[in-house]
Amino acid sequence: MTLRRFTHAEGAAGHCQLGNLPLATAELTAWLQEIFPAADDAVGVNLAAIPAATA
Repeated sequence: MTLRRFTHAEGAAGHCQLGNLPLATAELTAWLQEIFPAADDAVGVNLAAIPAATA
């Protein structure tokens, strides 16, 4: 299990990542890349190229 607490300074309020959706998307994308490192090649999609992943 992974926990990422989003802070008020990041534009969110502790548990509410929707206050900063680009950050939440970037965190989720980074986590998925850790869990499935070969997914980019397997599906032919460069997850790092998704704009929200680099925000």
